[in-house]
Amino acid sequence: MNLNLTRMLSLVLAFGFFISCTGTSVLVSDIIDEMDTQSLRTTSQQMLDENPYSASGNHMAGMAAFREARELYPENRADSYTEMASRFEVALENLRDQNAHQHIMQTRTQAWEYEFKATEQLLTNDASSEKALSHARNATIIQPDSLLAFAQAAHILIAQGNLAEATEYLQPVVNSGEAHRFGNYYETYAFLQTRQGDYDSASSWYQRSINWMIDHDRQTLQSTGNDISRGSLLNAYHGAVNTLSEAGYTNEAIFYLEHLSSKLENNTIYLEMLIVQYFNVIRSTALDSYGSLNAQILDENILRIRRTVDANPSALVFTATEYIDLASGHIELQYELTTEFDAALDPTVTLLLQEARHLFERQLQLDPVNEEAIYGMASTFSLTGNDAEAEKWIEMLD
Repeated sequence: MNLNLTRMLSLVLAFGFFISCTGTSVLVSDIIDEMDTQSLRTTSQQMLDENPYSASGNHMAGMAAFREARELYPENRADSYTEMASRFEVALENLRDQNAHQHIMQTRTQAWEYEFKATEQLLTNDASSEKALSHARNATIIQPDSLLAFAQAAHILIAQGNLAEATEYLQPVVNSGEAHRFGNYYETYAFLQTRQGDYDSASSWYQRSINWMIDHDRQTLQSTGNDISRGSLLNAYHGAVNTLSEAGYTNEAIFYLEHLSSKLENNTIYLEMLIVQYFNVIRSTALDSYGSLNAQILDENILRIRRTVDANPSALVFTATEYIDLASGHIELQYELTTEFDAALDPTVTLLLQEARHLFERQLQLDPVNEEAIYGMASTFSLTGNDAEAEKWIEMLD
């Protein structure tokens, strides 16, 4: 008789003895390694039929599933790995043998490392590799607490454009509480929330990202000296401003914009965004409700706008134009309330247009032939029906 067959028969007989005598007796790990996959299946099923919680039966069934998984293509291994993980979990809960415990842990680690390393190797050539994604998914099944594998899967899914599933994989990573390891994923998660329209959540994660980059990664707003591979502090500020604005947290957005406009030399874009936010605060108090502008909030934000423009004269024309736009919107709403409205006599319109003219005049002192300022001055008069004065300014453009 063939020696291997003889040895296998003796192993099966030995297992039969264990089953008949104890039902749940712990098996010796090196004997399991000697069995072929079919023998593991047959013997483990006998044990599990007698006791579904048999440590040895689940140990053997898990090993059989592990071997079966490795015989399949990566994209087809999920079911086998799921069984392996489940069987091993039950076995570990009921084991009393340290050697068997160590055998299971080593097997699980071996399986995880194989899948994870295969993922990394494939990603060196293709960031959106479908095969790499299969390996990464397998790794998350083998060890559900393997956050690195979840992060890898999310990375691939983003590259593939599958943002919804990427969000699902990245969620346990950012919620792990391990900021020192995974804080660099906060910005990515915030981006994913933004793409799904959840601006409230996105703004929160962008703010966490900002704090992490400053506290843990020592990033600055300057373009040099930062490890961009771990995210960009400036991008995180951008994201925070945009999502806070979309979520209706205007004052919080203003806080970040004030910081940006004060810290960066080339701050024109942030300065203009800041000024727009000041005007949005004014608009949100009345223009949507068809009422008159709140005088207190109007005065407070005019003062904020004045301080900002005084420190940044480059924003003179831009800000004046915003005043005209606000006045125009106010006039249109008042006309919807009553056709007897007279823009020339309205104190709010007068105040807004006075601010606009003052800024245009300052610009013209710096540049007497500035066409935007001249046309803007004409607009301030045409809005109140003073066409004669508006025409005088228009003639200056000829």
